Amino acid sequence: KQLEAGTNLKLTTRKLFFLFLDYQEKEVERGKVAPATFSCKKSQIINGILPYIALKGIRNPEKMNPNRDWREYPNYRLDEGLNPSTINNEVITIREAFKWFRREEFVEYDIPFIEIFTIDQRKRDESNPPIPVDDFVRIKKWLDDYVKQEIVTRFSDKLKGRHVNRERFARELFRHYCLTMTAAALR
Repeated sequence: KQLEAGTNLKLTTRKLFFLFLDYQEKEVERGKVAPATFSCKKSQIINGILPYIALKGIRNPEKMNPNRDWREYPNYRLDEGLNPSTINNEVITIREAFKWFRREEFVEYDIPFIEIFTIDQRKRDESNPPIPVDDFVRIKKWLDDYVKQEIVTRFSDKLKGRHVNRERFARELFRHYCLTMTAAALR
């Protein structure tokens, strides 16, 4: 708000990240960023990036040497017990923020180079293996049969039609939910 009013505002590195969050929130309102993505970035900045800024004493963005000042960030988060893939996501957020800082002309230097961890994709695949095609076909066939089964009710004839329609809708909804979860391997 102070930037929009044109007052002289002393920008700190902390304020820059809050401005980046404000920009991301506006992108959510426009539909360009998913709310879950914004929530994740907000958590990364508040729980990881801002404490690192305070620890390192990176207050003035004009005096910052981005490559030197941010070099230790992955090790800092690794010492806190974070997963390397989570740290890689935070590094991506830092790079994205610095790209935005430069585009908005808050800083004049390039995006910092921060090394990321190499992730063993084979190990990740083994922890959540894909569903075999035969199993997926079997699941789909069972769900299709379940939806087509006759619905038995003990209601009066007046209520029977409404109840059958609700039950059929519930079964269709359940079928689509299961197929989506199975196809996306979200189990």
